[in-house]
Amino acid sequence: MSGKHLTAQAVAECFEVEVRWVEEVCAIGLLGDDVVVEREITISVEKLDLVARIVRLHRQGVQLEGILWILGGRRD
Repeated sequence: MSGKHLTAQAVAECFEVEVRWVEEVCAIGLLGDDVVVEREITISVEKLDLVARIVRLHRQGVQLEGILWILGGRRD
């Protein structure tokens, strides 16, 4: 694993969202290549701006499928 990563739990706490929601974001590919370490999802700190954008859209009422469409599909 190169670079710094945060657990899904830490990202959820930073953005005041549920861990399950962060896991869904990863599962549908919005963050591209999420990293699994010892069965735990971790997210590159380089993706935190993207997480913030996704959270803003979600808080405006956009569902994850809509966010995926807005952002142009899977993110890498």
